[in-house]
Amino acid sequence: MVQLVSPLQAEDGRLDGQSTASKLWDVLVEEKNGVTLSELSGLAGLKEEDVQLVLDNNDLFVQAGNKYLLSVYVTVRWGVAGCGKIADDFCAALSFLPGAALTAAATSGNADRAADFAKRHGFARSYGSYTELADDKEVDIVYVANLHPQHRETAIMFMNAGKHVLCEKPIALNATQTADMIATAKKNGVFLAEGHWDRLFPANQAARALANSGRIGQVRHIEAHFGMNASKSIERLWQPSQGGGALLDIGVYALSFIQFVYGGEEPQKVQATAALQGGVDSHGTTLLTFGEGRTATALFSFELGACNTSTIFGSAGRITVPDSHAPSKVILVEVVGNGPGASEKQTDFEFQLPSVPDSVDHAGTREFSGFHYPTGEGFYFEAVAVHSAVLNGTLDLTGDLPLEQTQHLMDLCDNIRAEVGVRYPADDESKETGATSDDDPPAGSAQPADPQ
Repeated sequence: MVQLVSPLQAEDGRLDGQSTASKLWDVLVEEKNGVTLSELSGLAGLKEEDVQLVLDNNDLFVQAGNKYLLSVYVTVRWGVAGCGKIADDFCAALSFLPGAALTAAATSGNADRAADFAKRHGFARSYGSYTELADDKEVDIVYVANLHPQHRETAIMFMNAGKHVLCEKPIALNATQTADMIATAKKNGVFLAEGHWDRLFPANQAARALANSGRIGQVRHIEAHFGMNASKSIERLWQPSQGGGALLDIGVYALSFIQFVYGGEEPQKVQATAALQGGVDSHGTTLLTFGEGRTATALFSFELGACNTSTIFGSAGRITVPDSHAPSKVILVEVVGNGPGASEKQTDFEFQLPSVPDSVDHAGTREFSGFHYPTGEGFYFEAVAVHSAVLNGTLDLTGDLPLEQTQHLMDLCDNIRAEVGVRYPADDESKETGATSDDDPPAGSAQPADPQ
């Protein structure tokens, strides 16, 4: 059995794992069948009123009768649409959750591939079409992991069938498609979230908490970078018809970090420049201007070596997050004094990721060869958050990625694309919705080139 690592390592701005919620997690990890409020308070050494307040406002905990337990111990029935490398990594991490019932896997038009994926991950059954998965009454939520040109149609089909949806990033090709998806979720009263796993890592939660704590003074500027050398053999990255370009593939991580730290605030001014190849952006930068003269810059590139660090600059220091799309470390530098004689005090914070197991199914019997992408085990934090939200009837990742911010993020991407001259065929299409027959490509071919 995989160790259930706490997602609350930076809860309430505390970086010592000793917040009230963290203490309750530590107790309930061991009390798998749940305990009463009185018992939980006693075991955690906390007042009942303080415990009740956390239990009532955190989806990680659920009440069953007169007992409380961790949401991850309660069953949610998962399906997956698309069986490529991203889905492979996510489902491996999802299986860390004791309550995740791996129910059905589907591709579109390739039943054999779906059957092989289901067998490898321990899904109860598989389908050769998304329609069959949508009709499966024993599936509560679907992880949509095909390519983003098909996200809108695929997700809308599942939501119209009454299923909750976690949709891989980017959620769609443009703001119009995103609005269609959000409207469908609200119409059907189902959960919808974009798969920005980066926001659920404890290290990024800590960076935001430190920025809000005042330890680096007033935040004045944020730099967020994501660059890599992208292979021309991954054709979808370079095709406008496939939503290609660095911005939607990896630049959304940089923009998401900025939005996350600035609390969802929309920029007052957007300036962008980019180099284009074949009608898509291969390298670009964006300058965002916010209220009170605060700024942010985002770098996104298919033409650079690994360059995936984000830094928050304040009037009295800075916070650096290496590999901010999937981090495990935060570096805090506090400036003491003023002028040339000022000194710096550095504090490093390390955050625990789940240990890569020898096996990944709940019985611990299937050998595990490892994740396709670095830090793939970090999908665990996203899986915990979504599983818990669905179980508690929360309809988005409120506090981390509410749907309003998802819409604003795609609005921003549209504005940047307009500024640099990138246009997709989908931008000219009507707003028709429906099911798609397209599936994600074979593993190892046109898969996303970034860790998600």
